[in-house]
Amino acid sequence: FRRAFTRFQWAGAGLLVVGSTLAEVSQWGATDEFGQSNTGGTLGLEVVAGALVLTSASAVATEYAYKVTDLPLSRQNVILYTYGCLLNLLTALVWRSLEGQSSVPFTRGFTAWTWAVVAAQAASGYAIGALLKYVDAIGQVFADVIAMLITVVFRVGAIVIYILLIKNAQVTVSTLLFDLDMNFLYAVALLLSAASLGVYYSDLITTALEARRAARARQIELVPPKADAC
Repeated sequence: FRRAFTRFQWAGAGLLVVGSTLAEVSQWGATDEFGQSNTGGTLGLEVVAGALVLTSASAVATEYAYKVTDLPLSRQNVILYTYGCLLNLLTALVWRSLEGQSSVPFTRGFTAWTWAVVAAQAASGYAIGALLKYVDAIGQVFADVIAMLITVVFRVGAIVIYILLIKNAQVTVSTLLFDLDMNFLYAVALLLSAASLGVYYSDLITTALEARRAARARQIELVPPKADAC
């Protein structure tokens, strides 16, 4: 849990911070179809910065909770999510009481898609727990970066297909990219985020490649030479 970062890890983390910051700055002044700001202005950026601090602190604390005990991952998830469910239940009860909706069922308006999202979030939470237990909080952040890049790739493919079918590029890009402004800064932010992944794990990648080459060399040494045919 307590370890020093290497130079490449510091560089990778720095690139990720710059890329994330550029991604937010790239949306400055951009609005959605309802005329609302994508960033919420200065207040929105301040809220995002505060949320990032809180989520980072909670990720480190959760990683410590996972690694400080030798309990199985499934049991740890049950314990941690029990506290989360109780806290959210208490918040929901207070909110429903204030809104005068105490008699309304919790699952009002739920559809099959809603339950699918719940199941997907449960699976995602288990995967994040495994990352925090067996890797670290930084690994979770880079997993989010990979997910973002994969999402962008799939959405670009969807945009191409949608344009070919409907031939309305402007509406398509706005719809499929959640009203994001796909400008130069946003593209640079994606490239920096992708580069940070390679830089941060460059030491591990180099070590793995060297170990693979050494193993291949040992296999070649163990193979007996073929006897010449008479």
